[in-house]
Amino acid sequence: MTSYQKGLTLVEVMVATVIFSLIMMGTVTALSTFAKTYKRLQSAVAATTEIREVERFLRETLTDAMNQVGFFEGSEDSLRWVAPVDRVGGAGGLQQLQLTRKGDQLLLSFAPMGLSAGVPVWGRVVPDFPIIENVQRVAFSYQAHPLGEWQISYAGNEQEDGASLPYAVAMEVQSNEGVWPPVVVHFEQYRERL
Repeated sequence: MTSYQKGLTLVEVMVATVIFSLIMMGTVTALSTFAKTYKRLQSAVAATTEIREVERFLRETLTDAMNQVGFFEGSEDSLRWVAPVDRVGGAGGLQQLQLTRKGDQLLLSFAPMGLSAGVPVWGRVVPDFPIIENVQRVAFSYQAHPLGEWQISYAGNEQEDGASLPYAVAMEVQSNEGVWPPVVVHFEQYRERL
């Protein structure tokens, strides 16, 4: 009686190795794709959160803007207004606020009312704060009346209806992550009259 040795032939070992290699390569590719998708998702969530926070802050402070001559001024690339602020860093109470683009940042600056006569001293109490990073373009536009045309500047002079604030402000932002949805803020004074 002859005894046979049981085992795998070289061909069977090679086929098993190729199949195992294909399974491992598929698994590694799937994990790599998952990691890239997760990073893109995290980036999108961070960008969306940034947009919401900036929009929330602008809505809160702009809707509380003081409706007095000289307290609001806007151009295509900057916006200045006066509003009560609940406490941001060391700034609280009635503040002059300004949004301007410097380099690739949109900066928010504070200057307390009454601290200096004439020209505001931005950043004296609270340093300028970048609310948006990696900015490629920022544009503000203003609508003086509910049915009026959008303009690229607004002087804040008293209008015939007694308002010194525009009806609405729109902000368009383009950053490295893409184009933001426009942020449009309607002022509180018009809600009371409409």
